[in-house]
Amino acid sequence: MSRNECFLILGGGGLVGRQIAREIAKKLSPRQIIIASLRQDEVEEALRELREIFQDNPVAWDGCWGNIFVREEFAQAARGEMLGSQGNRDALFDDLYGEIEPAYNTSHLVQMLRRYRPDVIVDCINTATAISYQDAHTASIVARREDAALFAALETGEAPANRDETRYAFDLLVLSQALPQLVRHVQILHRVMNEVETRLYL
Repeated sequence: MSRNECFLILGGGGLVGRQIAREIAKKLSPRQIIIASLRQDEVEEALRELREIFQDNPVAWDGCWGNIFVREEFAQAARGEMLGSQGNRDALFDDLYGEIEPAYNTSHLVQMLRRYRPDVIVDCINTATAISYQDAHTASIVARREDAALFAALETGEAPANRDETRYAFDLLVLSQALPQLVRHVQILHRVMNEVETRLYL
């Protein structure tokens, strides 16, 4: 690995990410290390710690934050807020199950890598765990319950009172599925690595 490179550390605000940043700063003589994490406070705390440790080191430290699994406009939103409107859920569905090109061009991860154009990406995010927090198990139970209530109303000839709840439950279930999210993430990551000509280390 050559020196004087720019490193972007995904999940750099966590314990593993910070340790990786310290090792890179000590051993590889980078020109820049970018700490990327979900939350702004994590990034700012990590940067304070690392700048203090390496105050005599010429490495330039920078940081960015947001959800790398969604489009740029949703990157700073809490999950509940992001899923709160039908329009948002439709957009998330299109990004996950639609054509790759629109999803790619709006991706927060892609915008981040286009901005910094790092020579090396070090991915310290436990992607499977991050997606599992979306709790597809509970979403399945809720969707089943809402579906049963909807069909019970239809069978008695009543106007279903829970149409909005049923649609929300269905959307949440579909958007919580891990495999499509992992596939789309890998598709986007592979494509953007070729675009910005970077290397990935997991």
